Amino acid sequence: GDHRDLHLSLRRQRQMCIRDRLHTMHDNKHATIELKTIFLASAYPGVFYGEGNVVKIGKSIGFAESILRNENEEEVAAASATFRIFSQ
Repeated sequence: GDHRDLHLSLRRQRQMCIRDRLHTMHDNKHATIELKTIFLASAYPGVFYGEGNVVKIGKSIGFAESILRNENEEEVAAASATFRIFSQ
């Protein structure tokens, strides 16, 4: 129901935030090796803000993390991801 739909929506927002940040660092194609999500608090329908950081990019591996906050600036979820970067 609504609870599962909200979690799916939050997961997509985090994935997009991480992917968008990685794309600003390079133009190569990449694949997700691992994506870890931590739900920190209950999330109710409303406005959410995502912030992502690329922690490190090597020749073939990248690592990024993100945080998702609600409209009250409370952290509701965090994610980290490891990516395989392919050369062009």
